Amino acid sequence: METKQVALKRTVCESAKTAFLCLALFCASFFTLDRAEGSEPDFTTPGSFSPSSYSPTVTGAYPSLYAQNASRKGETPAVAPANSTQATTRSNAYRPARANSGGALVPAEPLSGTRGSAPEAYRAAPGNSRALPNSAPQPSGISGSPLAPYRPAPSNPRYASVVASESTGVVVTTRETIARAVVPNAASSAPASTSSLPQTTASPGAGRLETLEDATRIAISESRVRRALALKNGASRSTVEAARSLKNPKITNATSYVGVLNQPAAVSDVDLTSAASGVAQMIPGPIMDLISPLVSQIPTNYQIETPLCDKDFVTTVTAVTIPIYLGGRVNALTRAAEAMAQATQAGEEVGEQAVKIQVSEAYFLVLRTRRLHQVAVEAVETARSHRDDAERMFNVGLIARNVVLAANVALAEASQLELKVANARQLAEAAYNRLLWRPLDAPVLVADMELGAPLGDLETLTAQAVRARAELQVLSAESRALQEQEKVARADALPQVVATGAYSYIENSHLSDNSNATAAVGMVWTPFDGGTSRARQRAARQNAMAVAQARDEAESGIRLQVRQAWLAEQEARRRVEVAKAAVEQAEENLRVVTRGFQEGTVNHTETLDAATMRTTATSAYANALYDAILATQRLRYAVGIL
Repeated sequence: METKQVALKRTVCESAKTAFLCLALFCASFFTLDRAEGSEPDFTTPGSFSPSSYSPTVTGAYPSLYAQNASRKGETPAVAPANSTQATTRSNAYRPARANSGGALVPAEPLSGTRGSAPEAYRAAPGNSRALPNSAPQPSGISGSPLAPYRPAPSNPRYASVVASESTGVVVTTRETIARAVVPNAASSAPASTSSLPQTTASPGAGRLETLEDATRIAISESRVRRALALKNGASRSTVEAARSLKNPKITNATSYVGVLNQPAAVSDVDLTSAASGVAQMIPGPIMDLISPLVSQIPTNYQIETPLCDKDFVTTVTAVTIPIYLGGRVNALTRAAEAMAQATQAGEEVGEQAVKIQVSEAYFLVLRTRRLHQVAVEAVETARSHRDDAERMFNVGLIARNVVLAANVALAEASQLELKVANARQLAEAAYNRLLWRPLDAPVLVADMELGAPLGDLETLTAQAVRARAELQVLSAESRALQEQEKVARADALPQVVATGAYSYIENSHLSDNSNATAAVGMVWTPFDGGTSRARQRAARQNAMAVAQARDEAESGIRLQVRQAWLAEQEARRRVEVAKAAVEQAEENLRVVTRGFQEGTVNHTETLDAATMRTTATSAYANALYDAILATQRLRYAVGIL
């Protein structure tokens, strides 16, 4: 009996021990899997990952545990490991493929080497219709890279996306970034958020050059002066509406609560002497004799006070006023407001044209300094090449040491010039960014422009400028507004006729009827106001004449401005032709002189002079070219068609 009990106890202990070990292995498998899947570092946050602090590896037992967990969750293992004993990195971990529309991506072969290295190829797991091609492109880590056409698909919430690092060129996988599968997308990857940048407009995207039209559109939309003029234009339109509304009926209401300290009353004197005599005649004589002493003491004169209103009351009056004749005042005010609205609108056009020419000058200054910087860089390269030739010739004893020294001095001068031009280029780009309300150090990527055809002859352009320039339209509209103001001042001396209807209510217990309605037609006329109206008419007339004179002066100045711009354009275009020929000759001269110096037939002074002439000619051509393009823009501004 004891033997059976001991055997039974031993059996129970062995069974419990076996169950405990199975449970421990089961828990260990889940702990290992969850740690491998859910505890990877954040590769996207700067400073949050250190290669020395993270080195997860996957042993040969990992794929089988992964398959067990996938089977338990109702998933299909993505792929079996090609080599279960080979340790793989976190980026090569095998993931389950769910039967969803997005599918999953798995490596075709286990990857080895540096952790986070780029996978060579991908193949699709079962049920995946959106896998990457077998030859996955190498990432470049910048916008427009081969990985940019791939975007995360929202159908697989477990698979990690591929993130390219621009600084290291390493491809890593992370669930925390965009835990979804990667599918092709024609659009490039979205840029990083720039909400913290102090800017209102975005710089042109990578690979796209900003044109003058783009810059002008952005500058106009962001210009604070332009916005202020637009607000003034809206205010002028509101003024027109206010002037037109003067001819409309007006409804007014006046309601008040009144309390009086001394209640007003009407006092009446009452004399009862005649009434007392009549009563005495009606009384018999003996009786009258008895009461006569008493009757004589009764007063016959009294004062009676009747209240006119309560001590506190409410009164309200609602009136309708309809203008009948105001001497032409309303029409004159409306026309004056409309003229000022036209002047404000033309002023907005003036501000827009000013922004356009400012942007054009800044735009072409960027192009000019960029071209001049290229010329300066080429001059440095030429001087360095000459210095190298001089050193080689000096080393073989063909020239004296002073030639090498002179070449070094020429290289230093060219380098100083390049530094100055580079600084001027940075200043030009900062000024350009300021006009577009961008950070001053934002990158500037502008498209170059070629010299277009001339606009036309001088007479046609001058006549077009007189018609199109907004400055003349502003002055003409202001003159018309002042003329209408003269009519307004004249209308003040004419009769003003209005019709009025009113309803009034007074809370008064002493009145038989507290409400009342009235109607009236009234006229107000001031035939003499001490000369005020005439003085105002004279002031408005003289101001209108002054604005008309200013317009004539502005028109004369615009004609001169058009002529100056036209002549400047003609001069710049001729300079371009001359400078272009000079560049070709300077290039050929430098080539011949350089060959002669290398052959020993030309001294170093002629070589330096040839390099200087080439730099001067190239700079002159760049200046002439952009002077001509900018002269055309200034001519368009002078004509009013920019």
